[in-house]
Amino acid sequence: TRAAEGNAVQAGDCDPTAETQHFRWISSSRLISVSHKLCLGAQDLKEWVRVVLVPCNELSPTQMWECKNETLFGLKGQPLHFNYGNRHEPNVLLYTGTGSWSRWQIYGTKENLCSHGYEELFTIGGNSFGSPCHFPFKFGEKWYAECTLEGRADGLSWCSTESDYSKDNKWGFCPTKSMSGWDTDPVTGVLYQRNTQSVLTWHQARKSCQQQSADLLSIVELHEQTYISGLTNILGSSLWIGLNSLDFDSGWQWSNGNPFRYLNWAPGHPSLEPGLNCAALNAGKASKWESMACSKKLGYICRKGNSTAIIPSTGKDQLSFCPAGWVPYASHCYSLQRSKMMWKDALAACHKEGADLASIHNIEEYSFLISQSGYCKTPNDELWIGLNDQKTQNLFEWSDRTHVTFAMWVVGEPSHAVNHREDCVLMKGKEGKWADHMCEKEHGYICKKKASSKPAGSPELVSPGCPTVSYTPLFPSLSLSLVYENAFMISQVGLRPEKYFWIGLSNNERAERFEWTNKETVKFTHFNVGMPDKHRGCVAMLTGISAGLWDVISCDQKQKYICKKIAEGVTTTNVPPTTQPLSCPSKWIKKDSANCIREYNNKIDNKKTWNEARDYCRAIGGDLASFHSQSESDSLPYKSNSDPAWIGFSSLDANIGFVWTDGTPVSTTPKPSPTSTPQGNNFNLHCDLCFGPFHSIADFNITADGWIEFSGYQYFINKNALSMEDARDFCKKNHSDLIVITGQTERRFIWKQISRSLENQYYIGMTVGLDKSFSWLDGSPVVFTAWNQNEPNFANNDENCVTIYKDMGFWNDINCGVQLPSICKRSINFTPNTMAPVTAPTGGCAPEWISFQGKCYKFLGKDNEKTWHDARQFCISQGGNLVSIGSQAEQAFLTTMMFTTYDDMWIGLNDVNWEMRFLWTDGKGVQFTNWAKGHPVSVPYGRTVFGSNASFDCVIMVRKTNRITGMWKVEDCNEKRGFICKRNIVPVTSASPQAYFALGNNSYKLQTEKMNWDEARRQCRADDADLASVLDSITQALTILRIDRSKQPTWIGLNSFLTEGQYHWVDNWMLSYVNWGKGEPSQNKACVYIDTDGYWKTANCSNTYYSLCKRSPDVAPSEPPQLPGNCPEPKRHKTWIPFRGHCYAFMASRRENWAHATVECIRMGASLVSVENGLESQFIHKNLEILQDEAPSFWIGMHRSHEGNWMWIDNAVVDYTSWGPRMPGSHGDCIDVRADTGLWFTSPCSNYRSFICKTLVLFFLFLSSSLIILMFLL
Repeated sequence: TRAAEGNAVQAGDCDPTAETQHFRWISSSRLISVSHKLCLGAQDLKEWVRVVLVPCNELSPTQMWECKNETLFGLKGQPLHFNYGNRHEPNVLLYTGTGSWSRWQIYGTKENLCSHGYEELFTIGGNSFGSPCHFPFKFGEKWYAECTLEGRADGLSWCSTESDYSKDNKWGFCPTKSMSGWDTDPVTGVLYQRNTQSVLTWHQARKSCQQQSADLLSIVELHEQTYISGLTNILGSSLWIGLNSLDFDSGWQWSNGNPFRYLNWAPGHPSLEPGLNCAALNAGKASKWESMACSKKLGYICRKGNSTAIIPSTGKDQLSFCPAGWVPYASHCYSLQRSKMMWKDALAACHKEGADLASIHNIEEYSFLISQSGYCKTPNDELWIGLNDQKTQNLFEWSDRTHVTFAMWVVGEPSHAVNHREDCVLMKGKEGKWADHMCEKEHGYICKKKASSKPAGSPELVSPGCPTVSYTPLFPSLSLSLVYENAFMISQVGLRPEKYFWIGLSNNERAERFEWTNKETVKFTHFNVGMPDKHRGCVAMLTGISAGLWDVISCDQKQKYICKKIAEGVTTTNVPPTTQPLSCPSKWIKKDSANCIREYNNKIDNKKTWNEARDYCRAIGGDLASFHSQSESDSLPYKSNSDPAWIGFSSLDANIGFVWTDGTPVSTTPKPSPTSTPQGNNFNLHCDLCFGPFHSIADFNITADGWIEFSGYQYFINKNALSMEDARDFCKKNHSDLIVITGQTERRFIWKQISRSLENQYYIGMTVGLDKSFSWLDGSPVVFTAWNQNEPNFANNDENCVTIYKDMGFWNDINCGVQLPSICKRSINFTPNTMAPVTAPTGGCAPEWISFQGKCYKFLGKDNEKTWHDARQFCISQGGNLVSIGSQAEQAFLTTMMFTTYDDMWIGLNDVNWEMRFLWTDGKGVQFTNWAKGHPVSVPYGRTVFGSNASFDCVIMVRKTNRITGMWKVEDCNEKRGFICKRNIVPVTSASPQAYFALGNNSYKLQTEKMNWDEARRQCRADDADLASVLDSITQALTILRIDRSKQPTWIGLNSFLTEGQYHWVDNWMLSYVNWGKGEPSQNKACVYIDTDGYWKTANCSNTYYSLCKRSPDVAPSEPPQLPGNCPEPKRHKTWIPFRGHCYAFMASRRENWAHATVECIRMGASLVSVENGLESQFIHKNLEILQDEAPSFWIGMHRSHEGNWMWIDNAVVDYTSWGPRMPGSHGDCIDVRADTGLWFTSPCSNYRSFICKTLVLFFLFLSSSLIILMFLL
């Protein structure tokens, strides 16, 4: 066809060089003439009208076209087709017929007119937030079908994002291959582009990067994360990066193919919620990564530059000799050992053989291991390989110190479960993918070492590989029926220079169905990106970076090929047919001999997104439906006039083609409905609707008394609404406890049981501590969590229990007093026993506390008035909480105790979280109430919330009115009142006073009387001791053992008030070993205790804790003197000033971001300054005061690590800080020092500041004309 005069569209001889014959798609349904800048349209919606060129109108139905099949082309949704020749005129007409005159293809190919469809061109910069170009667009009086330089003097190509630029002036720059405007890492040379003003989905963002010869950001090194943090910390938004889990059969992966070896997830991520398959960098949260729905619209970061991938050798002239028992491949030898041992022992065993635990560097080597090393003979093996993150947490490295260039994780891995103790990696499962595990577990392992030249007379080694076939290049008839066979072929041809090798699959006979040339059933497929789609032809296997993926290409091409035949002496064995008859559950329909299927109708069940539907089907033992023939598709239990239903066909993974989610091969391509996909040729829809059919497997039993048996345990769904305490009592009476959920399988099983119930959430056996830690009621370690999005939110700091939602089976924190159903769990082999009678606790109360029925109460009146929240915090600091009242007797006791006071008192009842649902803040169930007349109310009579900060959500016990003393009223939480605390009694112990216990030359004693820091120290010194100094990890371990027994925080001998603002042991030892908790040491809290988790934390010295005393005959050494020495010679901009063994360069005339300042100091043979004590801080401030007019602030070397801890870049101990007011803040991960005050402030690392470098002095000593340079370390 060609664009002719008068805007006619005529048929004629094809000439690829003629611009009038060039048309291209400008949207999903419109075509434009490249020469005329007009759109292809029809004169009317009827037969025998002309096809002409008209001004583009995106709403006109006469300009919307689609491909009906491989050759039929016509108006969208209309039985009117492109036709030429029936009426013997040159113009193209519309015709209802489908004969040869209505059949069209792209010249020189067998492709239909839709095969080269429209691709959106996303803008950069401008004012359109990254929206795609709109073609054609009108600028001035001219129409443009492509980007233009018109209207700009800077030579930059641009486009309008609206049809008429003059209306909205919306525009953006067109993507180019230029590097202008990109940030360059000075160390690596990698380029980065921050698109912070764009709002695109993940797939759109990636396409935008690819249009600039780049990809979304990948981060595989610590340096890169630090650099990116510096670029983004000034921002507060989330930005797409290339991390995704769109391959549902594998773990997280980078879109550019870089290995996923470095983890920087934000707490609670990656989320287990379905559909959150893409990752974003949250610049407002220390540049941590968060999992999100790929359909969200965010900014993004592109990366262009070197990759971690290493191009493998082609295999020519490689060494291939290996000892007996070792298998050769690509100049290396491999030995698979199934004797089980810990990772470090496996490593030692490999070392004894002159080898190392196996490192795997590309898909070819990985394919070799699973197909030829003997791995697949026992596919349930779990075998150690050399990958681990023992050296640097969250950064995986090979034990043989080779570069990490490849990764192949199992779904959900690396998980770093068990409190981040899964530091070693193994291969597991049928496909040999990787998972991180605890290094102390025992597994088999794989060793690897370099091959050598073959000695004369050495026997030929036979590979123990899996396939029992031989391969010779004879005829294209290869049938790949198993994943191992495909892996074997990758290992054989993946490193070769040819692009393709023919295999015996094609869809020549029927476009929608693929068949092997030997007529075997198609049991496995592995198509490349965009395949098979509408492509027709023969299938070839790719080599190189995409090794093993399959393309559909023209059968007329000439490629090398692979043949397959049965090996000599091998006989095939047919699988015996299953004799046991199979049946489907109620409401399910038999799909085939092995599967059942059911449609979930949206009128009955909730609609779901595609991800939710897939997860729902999998959770109950099935998957979204797949089909492999047209007859199978036609037999689906689905009404064509109902709403659309999800099936398991998708192409979400950006690196492979279409797949079925149940893993079955793509032997048939589904046909879309006319309304389901744009242009009728694209199945890559955003999944954001409905429901789906699935298969079913029953794998549990129900006992006669209603308990559900599954995987060795019994479960009971208690639908009675109870508080958590009462729910647990119910479980205990039935020889069980509230459920402990240990993993994803159990969570999904429980979700399946409650998903159809009326109740929304159920208690489980997890509790949330006041310090926001999690624990199981039965003491089991917390190795698995599944929080719902934005949970736990610790609302009002009294949501101390946990529930599981029925919707998707994720968890929520909630006040323990809310009455809800619950789930009990017990072993399937439980032993019935009688509950021991509850005995009242024995003990007493501290002074000022009053005892009643096993509890202690403290009344704080007029001199201690506080707001409700402050009162509660005070009670918590005393080991209790605001009082909860559970009975009439307790109320009577409290009322009588109020006789001596004349103040209303706060109690723990409130409705802060939920209006008019009053709960006790300590989580006790509301068993008793004592409301005054007219209460509870949202706002008390005569009071108002308008124009004030009043919050009538808290409750007082009345005293000021004698007539109703002891009754309860709602009050403004911000009012200051007296209050009542309540805590457990202190148990009486018969143990004698604790003696000292020895460790080396020192002896220690744990004081179990709670005292403030000063009292604790006086008590130690009265016993010829002092508060303990913890000088090394051994002493720390001993301290943890003692604290673990007492379960109490314990004071130690650190108090910065006594040591000039610097943390220094009170027994005069230097602080050389630390174990600070996250965010410590904090501002204005001088005294230090060891918490029950073993970490050191700061607190107000008036707090009361246990304490640790220490006696020692050792005398602490005195502080080292000022050291002699010289500083480096001054150079331009670099003048060094010496102080106490170090030299300092104050770079006042330079301005760099923190990362660049770090590099500049390194180039000077120094590092950004660390400040180790008050004297050093005073020296720095003295010099900064001189420079403050030139530079108001300077970078120092302190920064916040990815774990949230403050650390010096030169690894100096953090034992001194000089924070400014309200510091450290949450905004910014780097520290600057202010020149006028010398105080420290957090700042975004991307800010530009002057900076201070620090290096050791050089001491020159001349001996016999030889110059010796000694570097002194403090």
